[in-house]
Amino acid sequence: MSTYTAWSAWRSARCTAAPCEAERRRPAVWRAALLRQVGQATPGAARALARQALDPEAPLNQADLDGPLAMLDRRADCDDFEAVSLVHLW
Repeated sequence: MSTYTAWSAWRSARCTAAPCEAERRRPAVWRAALLRQVGQATPGAARALARQALDPEAPLNQADLDGPLAMLDRRADCDDFEAVSLVHLW
């Protein structure tokens, strides 16, 4: 993952704080911190993907699926991104 992509994901993941400079230099630490933050964020596909990355045996939470499925039902703009996330969770 490029630095730009990683920073963009951090910024859009509704996290409480950006990583400190030391964390940005250590990708494994930075990735783990990002996954923990997103895994505790608001329900959605990103939270479900983060939780699965941290613990592949963790059960899916229905609240994480409700938003993406509703977007697909409405054929909302950007629902294709939600569809890709759901495929990865499947």
